[in-house]
Amino acid sequence: LKSYIKDRIQEIWSEKDPKEQRAKTAEIFNLQDGSGVCRESLLVDYSFLTLLHAYQRQYSRNQTKFFYELMCALKELIADPKSTLEQAITYLKGILLTPLADNKSAATRKSGKEISEEEVKEEAGKSDMKSQDASPSIFTHSQIKGIIDYVKSKLFSHFWLYKAAFSEEFHQERK
Repeated sequence: LKSYIKDRIQEIWSEKDPKEQRAKTAEIFNLQDGSGVCRESLLVDYSFLTLLHAYQRQYSRNQTKFFYELMCALKELIADPKSTLEQAITYLKGILLTPLADNKSAATRKSGKEISEEEVKEEAGKSDMKSQDASPSIFTHSQIKGIIDYVKSKLFSHFWLYKAAFSEEFHQERK
């Protein structure tokens, strides 16, 4: 998320009506929200629902940024005509779960004994702020589980629909 967009996200929630919130999302991301089903309209929905999930779970600005960028990366992966659902799942696991396992195993190797999740988070918190902004360590385990559940229900269950909607190859075949 570009910083000027990140700074404007709160404007979405100042609107009371969900239709107005969605319209504000389109304005902020400079997307044309036409009537009917079109790629731009789906992008507005995708962005709005992603940000709504973060808002409803009271994510911090950095958590919202990480989550939104993760969802954009998954959308780009799905748009690749050669990508598969299995690749998308592997990518999600790699982004969310591998760094946490690496943090814990590195901390365990360092001390020579098993340590608690809180100690892993504390150790991760001592790291450079830039890397922390782009790391799943800014989430609790329950939040990561919530992200996985969201991605499974909202994105992976509609994998082929999103592939058709966002793939350039699909749009060229339709012309």
